Amino acid sequence: MIRTTFVLINHLIWTTVLGTVILIMSPFDRHGHAGGKIMRLWSWIMLKVSGVRYRISGLDKLDRARHYFFAANHESAFDIPLCFAVLPFHVVSLAKIELKNVPFLGWAMRCTKHIFIDRYRMRKAVETIREAEKSLRKNPRSVLIFPEGERTVTNKMFPFKRGALRLAIKVGMPVVPMAICGTMQINKMGSYLVRAGDVELRIDHPIETIEWQGKNAQDFTDLIEEKVSFMREAWHTKMNQVNP
Repeated sequence: MIRTTFVLINHLIWTTVLGTVILIMSPFDRHGHAGGKIMRLWSWIMLKVSGVRYRISGLDKLDRARHYFFAANHESAFDIPLCFAVLPFHVVSLAKIELKNVPFLGWAMRCTKHIFIDRYRMRKAVETIREAEKSLRKNPRSVLIFPEGERTVTNKMFPFKRGALRLAIKVGMPVVPMAICGTMQINKMGSYLVRAGDVELRIDHPIETIEWQGKNAQDFTDLIEEKVSFMREAWHTKMNQVNP
């Protein structure tokens, strides 16, 4: 409980402080790039104060001059800070609309051009996807998505949904399959308890989406899911050998 309390206090302090900085900067940061760097700093701080030791593999497969859709499995509330902290890009999330008006955090996300989706109102969600497509063409930036749609509570992934991946195909941005490994042991869904530990982010080669335009989006979704699942299972196999 001591670690959890320490993390919650730091979360409140740093979210308020850095969120305020982003708000102050926002009139001069039209594309959200500077604010995005501050979000990366916030994420790095959250990992450090939580005792999360991370490893990243496959970063050399990416071109830092390009923008990507990063598609990952979803295990924990720490998935987003992990991805934001280690990916050297201006990354925004495809986030649930409930976060939009959260003091400081939601405000900072709006300033840094995150995309908010109302998952319970289909017509509104479709309109948002259309607006997101226009926004990404006008102001290109990388997007973090979790095609499962929710965090898993077991070691088994939920089936990937095609919605966000269809957006990637429409805008012609390559999709990068990523496996988030170990964050469930840091913080499980439905619990506030935070444990220190080791996690890893595994990155596969980007998949170009131009050739998938006009084709079956579900086939593309299944391909991404297969690659993420393969990397994740490889990590679990490795961990079982190290800690039988």
